[in-house]
Amino acid sequence: MSHAPFYKLLFLASAVALLGGSAALAAARASNRLAGSSVFVATNETTNRVLMFDLTSTGEVTPTATAFMTGGSGTGTAIGSQGGIALSGAQALLFVVNPASNDITVFHVDNGGLTMVEKTSSGGTRPISVTVVRDILYVLNAGGQAGATDRINGFHFTDDGHLTAIPGSNQPLSGPNVNPAQIGFTPNGKALVVTEKATNMLTIFVLDANDAAGPPMPNPSSGKTPFGFAVTKRARVIVSEAFQDATDASAVSSYQVDILGGLHVVQPSVATTETSACWVAITEDGDFVYTTNTKSDSVTGFSLSSEGVLTLLNADGKTATTGAGPIDLAIAPDDTAVYVLTSGNGGISVFSRNMTTGALTPMQPVTGLPLSSLGLVAH
Repeated sequence: MSHAPFYKLLFLASAVALLGGSAALAAARASNRLAGSSVFVATNETTNRVLMFDLTSTGEVTPTATAFMTGGSGTGTAIGSQGGIALSGAQALLFVVNPASNDITVFHVDNGGLTMVEKTSSGGTRPISVTVVRDILYVLNAGGQAGATDRINGFHFTDDGHLTAIPGSNQPLSGPNVNPAQIGFTPNGKALVVTEKATNMLTIFVLDANDAAGPPMPNPSSGKTPFGFAVTKRARVIVSEAFQDATDASAVSSYQVDILGGLHVVQPSVATTETSACWVAITEDGDFVYTTNTKSDSVTGFSLSSEGVLTLLNADGKTATTGAGPIDLAIAPDDTAVYVLTSGNGGISVFSRNMTTGALTPMQPVTGLPLSSLGLVAH
């Protein structure tokens, strides 16, 4: 494996020491982007693939992708879930769900792209979302077949990407046919959150000393149809609410998870004034939140206080206009760009981001992706 990442870090450290202050930070960010950043998308085709798009020095997405086969099967149709692909930066591993073949593919990320490590059963039926922290992975299985139930399942993984099931980690959700959308860890890795669209519940699972999830603890959502979410470093959970796709009725709520797995509303249902708020992302610095509005073809931005209070960036709720049917979104690791997967036209809408105000400015979009695509991460 190349030693380029080490020398890149050495160069960035030297730049910070020589330049100092914000100028050094800006130079380091630019250098980091020049050194091979990428956006990854899972296609969810019947023969599932991961598409890797390189980023330019200004954060734009190059129009031609490199494809990597997962060895598994997707549904070939769109799935309403967030987190179909996840990245573990510490180990340089990428995890992808294969919803139709009921398994997870693990790739190693290197300078040349992706190298497949293995494909492992998800421990359930129709995996739609994965989440990782440290050396732990949990997958959300959404049922979808006769006799199948909605469940989560946990794994430990090695630095080279091999998965081992965690005994006792396979747990049901709050009930059958809850139509779940996403699974995600709290920052300390001690609890999991799952959104349930059909029951309007946020279900919490507390992990034991062996990282096995305990029984489900359902909590009522502030608003209807909780969908996607993101978690801050302070364990604030920011959840979108699609309100059953009612016109201009969607919202975003803020919660706090306590050490026992309790979920407490910090700020209930802040209106986006748009339709079908579904996917959510938070900037690395934790100061801004963005959600895609699938049936309004837009992104709504919020500022986020340290107390978890959300404030709309734009009074009309429209921070940016996207391609048709925006779903997953990802924020560049340096917070300077936002990428939005658009299911209606098979594209990626690209925006540069003002670091101070959170405003989004459109850049050249990319098209030609399968309409079934599921999951988006920036690396």
